[in-house]
Amino acid sequence: MLHLSYKVPLESLEISFRDYVLAERTLVNSEEYRRSQDYWHKRVNSLLLGPDLPLAKQPSALTSGRFVRREGVVEAPIWQRVKAQATKLGITAPGILAAAYAEVLMLWNKERHFCINVPSFNRLPLHSQVNRLIGESASFTVLEVDNTGDASFAE
Repeated sequence: MLHLSYKVPLESLEISFRDYVLAERTLVNSEEYRRSQDYWHKRVNSLLLGPDLPLAKQPSALTSGRFVRREGVVEAPIWQRVKAQATKLGITAPGILAAAYAEVLMLWNKERHFCINVPSFNRLPLHSQVNRLIGESASFTVLEVDNTGDASFAE
């Protein structure tokens, strides 16, 4: 087996991940942060639970957990058509993927109105070199799915 090792010098950065975290924490004093917090405080009691999906076993009956990664590939021409259609509808490619995910969950869910957590990359542009940092910047957004009407998938 051939093993190659490359060393590439990295550019020195003016900011560290610690600097980023400390700068992000100062945002809690901003008006935008307070507006967001007020919104979610008002909204939290009206949010629905996640999808109520059928289970093979009750969680309390499980003695251990096992995760299996599932993966598929959408061929480039098909993906290009999906993205073009999303653009025509005025939504992003991630938006159409979230809608498709919600649509599949509705096939198995007992309700047509529920919430899901959507992971997102949340690196704020607090410095010009922020995207060169190594560190965790993911968070979750609550997405309310309401398909109680007769709207089509595109709608």
